[in-house]
Amino acid sequence: MRSRLQRSGAAVFGLSVAAHAGFYAAAAGAGDDRLAAFAAAGSFTVAVGAALRSLEIHPLAPAMLYLWALGAFHLGLVTPWALDMSSGSVPLWLLTHRLDTSLALLIVAFACYQTGLTFAAWRWPTIASSRTALLHSVGMYRIGLAVAAFGVVLLIAGAWTIGFDRLAQATYFESYRLTQLYDPRLFISSLQVSPMGFYLAMAAAPVRRMPWVAALGLVWCVAVFALGYRGFALTPAAAMLAVMHKRGFHLPRTAGLAALTVVLFAIPAARSLRDNPLSERSLGDIAVETQPLEGIEGSAAACVRSSIRSS
Repeated sequence: MRSRLQRSGAAVFGLSVAAHAGFYAAAAGAGDDRLAAFAAAGSFTVAVGAALRSLEIHPLAPAMLYLWALGAFHLGLVTPWALDMSSGSVPLWLLTHRLDTSLALLIVAFACYQTGLTFAAWRWPTIASSRTALLHSVGMYRIGLAVAAFGVVLLIAGAWTIGFDRLAQATYFESYRLTQLYDPRLFISSLQVSPMGFYLAMAAAPVRRMPWVAALGLVWCVAVFALGYRGFALTPAAAMLAVMHKRGFHLPRTAGLAALTVVLFAIPAARSLRDNPLSERSLGDIAVETQPLEGIEGSAAACVRSSIRSS
């Protein structure tokens, strides 16, 4: 028999899917970047509203923290621009390249994320935290660690095929060019393979091993972040936090606010890091060059700051 959450949420989920489909059609078929930006913002609003009201997910739960960051990162520039609220300078690429296709794919991402949240909430709404924490599989835990270790091997092998010297002298954007020229998909693939292993290990680990897996995952995320790949670092961190939360290791709500603060600093910090060659990056550059509100460059927050300065 279906739970109350399933019964009450089925209609909302159906309407949400229809809304996402409408937003996608508007973004993909109009050929208008501003309309596409409005459609993506609408899709984001639907996903957030469904998660908060229908699924009753706390706004500072790990899954919501990632959704907030996803929306701020991808819509923080184009939405104020579409509303003519961007009082600061607008990047040239925004004016010279079409954005409707990218924004349409972003709507697909919002729809997929909401679908995952919905089925997760329907599948595990009544499992007690104490019982969830006790569920584990030593075999799957070891397989997860093996997959993560294989990802590290891929990373090293990819760096070797590129050339350690070349990689050390490359900036973030140059590293992409080097991977296209010299790397048979080993380096970039490792950034996805290792996190998959950490997810599996975190989900299946015995309780006493979970802090150890979390520490290993944190080391991986920090290393990838230092390379300048902020998305490949922040996404696994949020996912592992969500897995820990689901297994009963609930952090204080203030930790959610702290995580959002870290993201505001982390995104521009990665930008200031990756503008320099890998061999010349230092923590001192972060302290001097990082501006927290630039984490969502051109966003509503930056627009407010610019308006205050000009008034």
